[in-house]
Amino acid sequence: MLVCICLFLWTKLPVVEQIFTMQNIVLQRISTAMTEK
Repeated sequence: MLVCICLFLWTKLPVVEQIFTMQNIVLQRISTAMTEK
């Protein structure tokens, strides 16, 4: 059972990484926009 959960999370890892990278990009854009003003 635990192995199934681990495998499920492992297959979902790339999606989570994409979400985090998207958040980082958005935050960087917001911070640069704030500093430009």
